[in-house]
Amino acid sequence: EGNLTDVTQAGSLHQFLQKLHWSHGPIASFWWGTQQTVSIASPELFKEHQHVFDRPALLFKMFEPLVGSKCIQFANGEDGRHRRAVYDQYFTADAVATYFDTLHRV
Repeated sequence: EGNLTDVTQAGSLHQFLQKLHWSHGPIASFWWGTQQTVSIASPELFKEHQHVFDRPALLFKMFEPLVGSKCIQFANGEDGRHRRAVYDQYFTADAVATYFDTLHRV
């Protein structure tokens, strides 16, 4: 189980990570099941690690029924990098501003 019980007791993953970083600083590790996971809560440290791209599928396994196994969360390697580059251009602040009104109406 790793720290999954702690996540539940905290109320959410977000709340667990807030407590984790408050106790242990801007970079800390925890166990997501059997996968040791590192969480970074500092823009400076995150920038230093931005070259890390691939993520273990285990981290998103619980969301698979909701988003599907073909979701970008499960994409690694060249496929993941290509999809990220294509998708990112549609989620910039300028791009979102062009279709915000439509989304708001929907």
